[in-house]
Amino acid sequence: MIAREALNDQVVLIKQSDHADLAAQFAAHFGNEQFVAVQPFDSVVRAATYHDSHFQDVEAKLPIDTARGRPYGHRETPFSQAHLDALQANISWLLADDPYSGMLVSMHHSGLPQNRYGLVSSWQTRGGARTKPRTIRPEVAANIETLERQQAILLDRLVADRVATERQIDTNYRLLQFFDLLSLYLCSDGYQNGKLAPTWIGPVPLNYEGGECEGVHIQPQLGNEIKLSPYPFDALQLRVSVPVRFVQQRPGAAAAARREEVMKASREYLSWVFVR
Repeated sequence: MIAREALNDQVVLIKQSDHADLAAQFAAHFGNEQFVAVQPFDSVVRAATYHDSHFQDVEAKLPIDTARGRPYGHRETPFSQAHLDALQANISWLLADDPYSGMLVSMHHSGLPQNRYGLVSSWQTRGGARTKPRTIRPEVAANIETLERQQAILLDRLVADRVATERQIDTNYRLLQFFDLLSLYLCSDGYQNGKLAPTWIGPVPLNYEGGECEGVHIQPQLGNEIKLSPYPFDALQLRVSVPVRFVQQRPGAAAAARREEVMKASREYLSWVFVR
């Protein structure tokens, strides 16, 4: 669950599957006269859609931070080996149906603990500053090793079967990071004092031949409009939305009572329009 603290002790809650669906909206509409559309379309959009599906294992037993009186955010949730097992199960499910999308999701999750392999800069790296290496738990390190070993075998198979080239897969991995970061910007990370703040994400691939732009600049406008420069989507104005729940922080409240409030909370939609 993404938990963004807002004004007046409110918390905005967004399911990981809904954050991922927002990323999938970006993948589906990516491409115009400057940016190439994603290829293969089905596999890349599927990877974006299901890249965080393993979080349903956590959200089904929603852990509560009783000190703050709200659900843990996705970066705060206490470690659980069962969560790593759920990640591997989700990747295995994707691999069985679509090895290409499973490969991208596996790369995404082996890359996250390693600062996305240093391939993309954003507010997470302070706009391009070198990010300190993360301290990685031994269990997570072992999982990374397993994923990367599986990726090497799968890459050889995909290339040998002429399903993909290594450059294409690398490009799609980088595009998935852009879709994921842009979704996280809207769902949680982009807010300062209750309002979206300007930032940028880059570099962003322009094509599958190695071309890239330095970065896509994000500039909130009046209302719910957001200007992107350069503009990467196929619609002149792209409207996107995500379902959210609003709850109050109640420090010290019992975990069961907080889970009940989350389940009863009304579902609303946050929407934005991307413009040139």
